[in-house]
Amino acid sequence: MITQRGWGAVAAALGALVVAVVTLNYLILIVTIAVFAFLTADVVGFHYSVPRLDASQFSVERGVAPKRAAVGGDITMQVTVTYHGTRGFWGEFYEVIPARCTILHGQASETRWWTPGASVTLEYTARVLDRGEHHLGPPVMLAVGPMGLSYAQAILPGETSILGIPASALRRPGAPAHALQTRVHGGAVLKHRGYGTEVHSLRPYVGTDDVRHVAWRRSTPEELFIREYEQEARQEYLLVFDVSPSMAAGPAGATALDVAASAGWVLGGLVERSGDDRVGLASYADRLTAFLPPGRGRRHFTALEERLAMLAPAPEPFDLVRLLDDLSVRLRTHTHVFLFSAGTAEGDRLGPTYRRFLSRGHRLYLFTPDVVRLYPARSAAADLGATRWAQRLELERLRERLSSLRAGGIPAVRFDARNATRKLLGAYGRVRGWGRAG
Repeated sequence: MITQRGWGAVAAALGALVVAVVTLNYLILIVTIAVFAFLTADVVGFHYSVPRLDASQFSVERGVAPKRAAVGGDITMQVTVTYHGTRGFWGEFYEVIPARCTILHGQASETRWWTPGASVTLEYTARVLDRGEHHLGPPVMLAVGPMGLSYAQAILPGETSILGIPASALRRPGAPAHALQTRVHGGAVLKHRGYGTEVHSLRPYVGTDDVRHVAWRRSTPEELFIREYEQEARQEYLLVFDVSPSMAAGPAGATALDVAASAGWVLGGLVERSGDDRVGLASYADRLTAFLPPGRGRRHFTALEERLAMLAPAPEPFDLVRLLDDLSVRLRTHTHVFLFSAGTAEGDRLGPTYRRFLSRGHRLYLFTPDVVRLYPARSAAADLGATRWAQRLELERLRERLSSLRAGGIPAVRFDARNATRKLLGAYGRVRGWGRAG
């Protein structure tokens, strides 16, 4: 096959031939014919000297590759190719690396003279830069002519995929459980005992306890006792993500949707480790693009991780009213809905829909992105005025959005990359403790 450089040389020679014919310049004509002869000889000579490359002439063995990797985590890949042809050739063997992965160590290609029976192993360490499915490979064998005018290529089997998932300390071996902020102060690790209605036992007061659960009649000024309750009945949670274009705000890899997905992943891991609660996931623009009902079990949480990893913006606008109507139909039991959205309330349409949603026993808690804080601060003096104007405009929009939502009775808070996880876990802790997050 002819390369782009080869086609460029052919086009240049044809142009020179046209000029020679028009001007009747025999010198240019002779030179052009010579160039055509040279090009033809180079292309024909390459295809006669290089054996026909075919995937059947090679065998590929890939080392054990992980199926999942944390965003920002490193993976080590190994792939071995063996040539079984009968004629040697000069060529390059390389692995196709996706744009959202970068090589840190090692090499993903090697150029050499391939003799029959030659075997080469590529070993490299790559870093996953973003959520989603990353395809490593396929391996490719490429031979290029000495002048770069023609090439032969064989695409070999052995492609693999890795699912990039948000990083979280919950998945690191030996990591402590996340602390949930209470309304008093400090962090209280979520245990199997919570705040229900049946008293389980009394114990001495510690600084992270809620003072509303002090057993005053059993306490003395010198020592306070806390009432411990049996854990409340199983509760169901649904993580809902607005996947409209507005959630793509923010730098690459740290957009509002990326930050929300990372926070949701941490909550999913926490629910998996605590009690009998169930958690599900939905993504929504003008319609449901994904829906996983609340559930438990290793298989369920694996599916939850995969859907979180595959969250991506859709071109359609977000419709909060339609979302609440759809969830009212799909959710069969009382559910706490944690919604990450940059959308606004829909005025007169929202009120009846939201009341109908509440009447079915569901509760909605909305987290809206603070777009200004998603972007890093800029120090260029030339852009400072325009940046401040854009920030003021965005902050006004954020205040209007929060005011509109709260006026409609919807608990709404802002989030950014630094506090999204903390605010979501805080809402979850308050729901577990007092049955509501606001």
